Amino acid sequence: DDGPARAQGGGERTPERQQGHHRDVPAARHDERPDDDLRQL
Repeated sequence: DDGPARAQGGGERTPERQQGHHRDVPAARHDERPDDDLRQL
């Protein structure tokens, strides 16, 4: 079962990566404002 389970897991990881890209978009906005990053630190 581990074999097919890994295959399904790989498919589920694909949309998760897409969500990660969406998260990178707002992260880029923070890069545009380095002052905000310094405030977070």
